[in-house]
Amino acid sequence: MNLASSKAFKGLAVGSLALAISGVATIPASFAADSTPAASQSTDARTITDKAMAKITQGLPGQFQVAYSKKTNKIWVAGTADRDKHVSTIARIDANSLKIEAVAELPIVKNDKGYQYDAAYGITVDDVDGTVWVTNTTDNSVSVYDQATMQQVWTTAGIAETDPNWIEHPRSVLVDHESGKAFVTGRFFVSAIDLKTKQVEKIQLEGAPDGGTRYISMNILVDGGKLYVPERTGGKIFVIDTKTFKVESSFDTKGNAEGEVRPSDIAIDHSQNEIYVSSQGVKGANSGVSIYDATTHEFKKFIPVGTQALALDNDEANDLVYVSDFGTGKVGVIDGGAADKLIAEVAMNGGKANDLVVLPNGSVVAVDKQAGATATVPYVLDGTTGTVSTSSQVTSKPSKDKQGNEVPAKTSEIQANSILKFKVTATAGDNSEVKQVTPETREFQGYPATATKTTKATDTTTPSTEAHRTVDANGSVANIIQGLPGQFQVGYSKKNHKLFVPTVGARGGLASSLARVDADTLQTEAFAELPVKKNDKGQYGYTSAYGVTVDDVDGTVWVTNTTDNSVAVYDQQTLKLIWSNEGVKKDDPNWIEHPRSVLVDHESGKAFVTGRYFVSAIDLKTKQVEKIQLEGAPDGGTRYISMNLFLDGGKLYVPERTGGKLFVVDTKTFKVEKTIQTQGEDSTVEVRPSDVAVDHSLNEIYVSSQGVKGVNSGISVYDLTTGEFKKFVKFGTQALALEHDEDRDLVYVTDFGTGKVAVFDGRADEVIGEVEMNGAAANDVTLLKDGSVLVLDKKDRDEKVTLPYVLNGTTGEITTASEYTTLPGKDRQGNDVPASVQQLKANSILKFKVGVKDTDASAAPVGITPTSLDFAGYPTVTGVKAEESKPADPKPADP
Repeated sequence: MNLASSKAFKGLAVGSLALAISGVATIPASFAADSTPAASQSTDARTITDKAMAKITQGLPGQFQVAYSKKTNKIWVAGTADRDKHVSTIARIDANSLKIEAVAELPIVKNDKGYQYDAAYGITVDDVDGTVWVTNTTDNSVSVYDQATMQQVWTTAGIAETDPNWIEHPRSVLVDHESGKAFVTGRFFVSAIDLKTKQVEKIQLEGAPDGGTRYISMNILVDGGKLYVPERTGGKIFVIDTKTFKVESSFDTKGNAEGEVRPSDIAIDHSQNEIYVSSQGVKGANSGVSIYDATTHEFKKFIPVGTQALALDNDEANDLVYVSDFGTGKVGVIDGGAADKLIAEVAMNGGKANDLVVLPNGSVVAVDKQAGATATVPYVLDGTTGTVSTSSQVTSKPSKDKQGNEVPAKTSEIQANSILKFKVTATAGDNSEVKQVTPETREFQGYPATATKTTKATDTTTPSTEAHRTVDANGSVANIIQGLPGQFQVGYSKKNHKLFVPTVGARGGLASSLARVDADTLQTEAFAELPVKKNDKGQYGYTSAYGVTVDDVDGTVWVTNTTDNSVAVYDQQTLKLIWSNEGVKKDDPNWIEHPRSVLVDHESGKAFVTGRYFVSAIDLKTKQVEKIQLEGAPDGGTRYISMNLFLDGGKLYVPERTGGKLFVVDTKTFKVEKTIQTQGEDSTVEVRPSDVAVDHSLNEIYVSSQGVKGVNSGISVYDLTTGEFKKFVKFGTQALALEHDEDRDLVYVTDFGTGKVAVFDGRADEVIGEVEMNGAAANDVTLLKDGSVLVLDKKDRDEKVTLPYVLNGTTGEITTASEYTTLPGKDRQGNDVPASVQQLKANSILKFKVGVKDTDASAAPVGITPTSLDFAGYPTVTGVKAEESKPADPKPADP
C-alpha cells in the first residue's frame, strides 16, 4: 500500500506559475466519467478552458507524500525507493521552478541485518515552528526536521514497544497548533502527540472485525477544531474533537457498487457545505469521490474516477476538487460547484499517481511512483558498510522469499519518479465530455551534488537573522478609480469574485445603497433597492447600510444598519432583501443597539455583531440573539465596540476601543476565554484598537490602533499563544482597518489620517511600503484571492456624481440626481438649521498588489502612487434584472 498526502488548513494566497500547454483534447467521457447521463446541459455546467497549463519533470526515486510550505513557497517530498531503505530522503523543492534544492541524508540505524535509513514516508509542514514532520512508517517512529537546516530536531526512534509513546506503523501526520497536538494515524490507533511535552495519547477507532482498526487511512484533515479520519477497513469517516480528542460523530462512506469502499482522503468545501472523500475501492469498483453534506453528513453523490482513486485536495475559492488515481496515473479535476462532476483529467506517466497538494494560487503539484529515468542521487547507503555515496545503483540485502528460499543480494538501477505541476481554469460551458490534458516535459535541473546531513552538530551556532524585505516598486501594480459616495466597509465574495460596498452618500440617509462591484474591473455592476422608512415627523430616509460581510455558503450579504439599530441580509445575485430585524423594539432581547460590524460563522452557526455595550450572536437558523457585555468602559460596559471583528479557529477576536482591550471569545460557548491589553508608544494616551488579524505561520496577532491625535496610531504585535506584547510600530495618524496575507507574511493597514495604506512585513515587524490614495480618509481594506488588496476611502473627489437612488426626504420620491436636499433640523446648540441643497461627491477605490524583494537591512518605506483608471459610470437603475441576476464567472487571475 502506498502512502499519500496529509492535508490541512486550505487557504488562499499569492503565488506564481509560468507554464505552457502541451495539449488539451476533448474526448468522450470514459471510465472516469460521471455514470449518470444528463438529459440536458445544466446552466450551472462548467468545463476547463483551453488555457490549461501543465508541465512534468523528473522527481525523486520512491516518492510517497508531498507537502507545501506557504511561508517559504517550498515543496517537501518524502521518498523511499527500496524495501531495504538504502535510498530514502526528504527533499526541499522550489514551488515555482520545481528545482530540487536540497536532499537529506537521513539518520542511519544499524540492526542485525546491517545498515539502513530511518526512512521517510508521510510528511507535513509546520510553518509556525519552521519544521517538517515525517513518519518513519516501517520503523514505527515519527521525526521532526528543521526546514532551513534539515537537521533532525526530535524523534521517537529507539523507544521501546512497551513505551506508551510508541506508535505502531505511523502513516500520516498533521500538526495543529490550535489544539497543541500533532495527529498521527497508525495501525489500530490514531495518536495525538503533545507539541510541548511530546507525550502521546491514543484512541482506537472501531472498524476492523477484531474491534480495532488495522488500516487507518493514509490521509487526515484538520478543519474548524475537528480531525477527520478516513478508516479503510470499515469504510467510515470519524470526526474527532481536536481539543478533547474524542470521537464526536462518524458516518459510512458510499460507492457505486457492492463491496468495500476503502476511503482514502478527505476535504471540505465550506462555500458548498460539502465533504469530499476519495476511495480506492477494490479492482476498480468504488474508485472515485463521494460527496456528503458537511452539516448532516448525508450522502449526496458518487463520482467514479479511475481504478484506484487515492489522494484528494480542493481549491475552495474556485470550487474545484483534484484526485490522484493510482491505477491510471491521472489526476482528475472535479467541478465541486453545482454540477459535482468530473470535467478533466491530467495525465502523468500511465500509472501510480500518488499524492497531490493545491498551492495558494490554484496550481496543483502531484507526485507519482511510476518508474522513470535512471537517477544518480547523492544519498545511496551501503547496507554492509554504512557508507553513503552518489550512485545510480543500489544493492539489496540477502533475504528469503515467502517460501523460505534464499534470495541473494542484487544490484539494480535507481529509477526516478515524476513531479507534475498544472493549473486549470473552470468556466461556464458544456461538461458532457471530460477534457484531457497532456503536460509538456520540463527539463530536469538535476539533484544536489551532496546530501545534507540531518544529525545535529555537537557545537551550536547563533541562528542567522532572516533578511529584511522591502517593497519592489518595479514589481508592484496599483490602480485607483472613482468609487461611490459615502463608502464605509467592503465585503468580498471569493466564490463570485465580487465586492459589496455599503454607501451612505448623504446626511439623513437620503442617498444610500448597497453596491456590487466587479473585483477585476472595479466597475459598479448594480445597486440594491434599500428599504425606505418614515419617521414620526413625516420625514423619509433609507434604512442605510454601514457594515458588511459576505456569506458565500448561503449566497448572501449581511449588513448592519447602524443608525437604525438593525441588521439585514441581502441576496448576492438579486440584491433583494431577504431578512431583517428592523422594527424590533428596544425592549425585545433580539434588539441590537448601534450594530457596527458583522461576521458570519457557519462552524458555530452564528452571525456575530458588534454594537453599543454588547457583542451579539445571531443564530443563523432561528435568528434569536444572544449577547455578552465586555468590560471596558468606566460604567462597566463597553460603549464603543470596534468596527471590526476577526474569526479564526473557533475564536472571535473583538477589539474594544474604550478600554483598549482585545477580547478572545469562544465561538461555540460564546464566552470570553482570554483578554489582551493592547499597547502603543505612549501608555498615558488611549490606544483605541480598531482591527485585528492572526498569522499562524508567525504565531502572531496584529492589531491596528487609531490612538489620539496621532499618538499610538500604528500596528501592535502580540504572541498568538500567550498574548504577550512584542512590538509597536508607528504608522500614520489614525490607523484603522487591517488585513493580512499570511502566505506572504504581509499586513495591510489603512490610515484615515493621511489616506495611505501601509505594507507591513510580518517577518521583520516593520513598515516596508506605503500606497497613496487621495491624501486622507483611507477607510476599509480586504484581500482578494490572488493576493491583490482592495481599499476604500471616504474622501470626496471633485467629479460630479449622478445616482439613480436619491431620496426626497419630504415626499419619499426616488429620482436620478446629482444633488440632494437636506432635511431641516437643529444643531447641537438647539439652533434651527434650514434645509439646503448639497452636491453628491464620490470617494475612491484603490486596488494594488506589491512585489517584495530581500534587502540586507531595514530601509525607508517605499512609496507607491497608483495609476488612475477610467470610470465607466454607474448603473442607471437600482435593483437587478432577472436575466442579469447571476454574476458572471470570475475571470482567471494571472497564473
